[in-house]
Amino acid sequence: MREEVARDSAAVRPATSVPSGQAGVIGPNAALQLAAAMTQMAGAEETGRLFAAAGLSAWLETPPGEMVPVPEVERLYAVLYRDWPETAAAFCTQAGWRTADYVIANRIPALARGVLRALPAGAAAHLLARAVARNAWTFAGEGTLRVLPGDR
Repeated sequence: MREEVARDSAAVRPATSVPSGQAGVIGPNAALQLAAAMTQMAGAEETGRLFAAAGLSAWLETPPGEMVPVPEVERLYAVLYRDWPETAAAFCTQAGWRTADYVIANRIPALARGVLRALPAGAAAHLLARAVARNAWTFAGEGTLRVLPGDR
């Protein structure tokens, strides 16, 4: 995979993010972490209304355990921005943080986490950003990932 790395290494954008045979699907965390964030911020009733309006109530009852079709997730986010325009970005930001926490806890081996902790922060961040970019298709689908320095 070819990646574009900004001169200051602040942003990483996968140039080709979806492996062969995986087009059209995205990891279930694209929806599940949004559900968790929205439930925390607005309550279960509002989350249920969102998923019902998107035709995805079943995902709340039985969360998908494998990749899901991108159009279904796109529909979910379209309904979110249509029906909750003032708070959609905040829900998405919280869902993004939740996804990052999930990836760190469940997708990075303990040994690798230890190595990253031992490195200087800048070097660890750069290596982590590159590793995340290689697998961004699982949560960004065919979208673009931008990794920017932050304060968290």
